[in-house]
Amino acid sequence: NHLAPLMQLVDAGFADSSRTVFLAALTAISEFAVHFQPDISKFSADILTKLLVMLVNVLEATEFDKTKTKHVFHAFEMVIENSEEDVSAFLQQTMEILLTVLSKTTNGDVRELAIQSLGAVATAVKKDISPYFGQMMDAIKPHLIAPAQDEEPSVILLTCIDTLGVLARNVDVSAFQPLALDCINLGLQLIAASSDPDLRSVVYGLLAAICVSCPDIFRDFLPTIIPLMWASLRESEAEKTDESFAFSGLNGGGGDDDSDGIEGVNSPLYVLKEDAANSLAQISEVMLSSFEPYFDESFTLIVQLLED
Repeated sequence: NHLAPLMQLVDAGFADSSRTVFLAALTAISEFAVHFQPDISKFSADILTKLLVMLVNVLEATEFDKTKTKHVFHAFEMVIENSEEDVSAFLQQTMEILLTVLSKTTNGDVRELAIQSLGAVATAVKKDISPYFGQMMDAIKPHLIAPAQDEEPSVILLTCIDTLGVLARNVDVSAFQPLALDCINLGLQLIAASSDPDLRSVVYGLLAAICVSCPDIFRDFLPTIIPLMWASLRESEAEKTDESFAFSGLNGGGGDDDSDGIEGVNSPLYVLKEDAANSLAQISEVMLSSFEPYFDESFTLIVQLLED
């Protein structure tokens, strides 16, 4: 009932000369996009028009403002991912901005944010993203490098793997299929190169996405992939003492460190187990009878998680 006047306040915040007020307005619109559906969707066209202008402005600014840039990108992602209106009308303009940025900038923070936004756009427009698939892969490929032994994976690598999984689910199968085998092998190479739980989480998401998109190619890898996921489900907290919070990708949270006193709920290992279980579930739904040899052990391990 009060959304229209609230939107007027947000608009005033966007125009305010105070950086703090501007950032608060961006935070508000991000929250509105998530929690005020479907009513907020009638404002989507106006909001996206303004956010795209803001994207250009922060990217062309003489001085790079990391916080402001992150807020603008995050607001854009929240609006475009959660809108119940068709946002395809903004696809060409959005992709021109993002792909131009990725072709020109070497700033790692900006590249990571732009690549994550590509995933948000793909989630919103589904197969309409397919004509841009080749250009998106050109932007992602340079970052698909396995970390050195015992080296933490870069945030941009995690973002690229996460986004690649989103693309696998949304682009035309004919476009993604030629890369499916390479992407599976990439995932297996990354797992072999690093035991990092954040990296394994996003790789499992990618592998599940490939299973959904290209089941016939994926089927031959079941004997290799399923035991890796089982191993992650068996892993104990004693083996991983990292108290940091897990990578927050396209399907992650808002990066809030407040876990309401629940120890380990947002730990990388906890998220890894959740992602491994979710990936097993998706793979079983697609593989059907081919998954039968793996059902009993998968069921046992997931039940153990519920009992822990």
